[in-house]
Amino acid sequence: MAFMALFGWIFIPIILLYYILQLFMAPLVWAAEHQTAVSVMAAGLLALNLLILVLLLRVRKRRKQARRAGRTRKGTVVLTLAALWEAWTVFCCAAFLIIQPLRFLPEHAGEMLDTDENWYGTWTVTGVQATAPGCTQTQEETDALTGTSVTYEETQFFSCGERWGLVYMEYKRVFAWKGDFSREYGIELEDLGVGDRLGMWCVTLNPSKKTEEADPLGLKLYMLDEDTALLYRRGVFFRAERTETVPIPKESVQPQPPDPNAPAWLGTWTVTDCLGTAPEEPMDPELIEKTVGAELNYWEGSVLFLREDFGGGAGDPEYTESEMTPESFAEAYGVSLEDLGVEADVYLHMEMKVQASEPFFEDLGGRFLLLDGETMVLCCEGAFFRAEKTS
Repeated sequence: MAFMALFGWIFIPIILLYYILQLFMAPLVWAAEHQTAVSVMAAGLLALNLLILVLLLRVRKRRKQARRAGRTRKGTVVLTLAALWEAWTVFCCAAFLIIQPLRFLPEHAGEMLDTDENWYGTWTVTGVQATAPGCTQTQEETDALTGTSVTYEETQFFSCGERWGLVYMEYKRVFAWKGDFSREYGIELEDLGVGDRLGMWCVTLNPSKKTEEADPLGLKLYMLDEDTALLYRRGVFFRAERTETVPIPKESVQPQPPDPNAPAWLGTWTVTDCLGTAPEEPMDPELIEKTVGAELNYWEGSVLFLREDFGGGAGDPEYTESEMTPESFAEAYGVSLEDLGVEADVYLHMEMKVQASEPFFEDLGGRFLLLDGETMVLCCEGAFFRAEKTS
């Protein structure tokens, strides 16, 4: 917040510069895509201005003759300036037609203006586009990744059939300029075999700690065009083509447990109803209404919460479990299990902590009572909710 207060003004000229560049580049890119039409217009302007130049020169000549005869003294200077302007215009149009400067414009020059989030979907690796110096992957590893798929969704990331956690499910996008590739990878952009261009949009995922250590394919990609991308991993640029996006089954959202004894709370849970509110400082009824129907996703490497008005996630959650009796529950939360319509018994109580603390994890999802493998009670700030496991 302090940084934004001190240096937030810097973003204002950056935004203005972007829109000024967009105003300049948009017609330039259009002209590059319609060179024949632009040449015809330039030829028309050349002919028109050449005709105007001839007329101006004739009028100027007559004025000079009249001036020598003493019939007039005004208008010669204005005609001279107008003739010089038309001569300059004729020269520019002729030079444009002869040189054809649009052919020197780099290919895909207008891609840096494209701000569509078009990386979402399923991408299938078709082969290796290029290998940078210092590659740390073996030939067997690169061969094994050929034919695999990576799927990007707004809140999920799947690589080679496995779901990986992201911190806040964040995609960061920057425009990678031509010189960035030699500085970062020791390889020229032309060596990637993508033609002459200014650069490419680069999309990087913000992974959880566990995901970063595993380094799955797809954490960084470069957009070649709408249907082609380069997936970078450990010195190798894999070429990937967009394939038909097949909706991922709901059960695949929950990672497959490595053994039958995996914790029962891992998975996707949906809030079904409110069991009651705290006797002191109950939750606002509007928040209760928005919370019913919310979705909670607990995974080993990350956690995701989606509610009607907002949502978010965090990486590397720490789960602490303990047994809770009816007496200890009433002492901790100020309400009995019977008041909530829950049978009095000893239950497993979970408390979750995340590295980047977010308010909604303290209000919802950070503490819960596991009644059985399919039902839990969410112990929130001022309210208690029932959640059912989604299969």
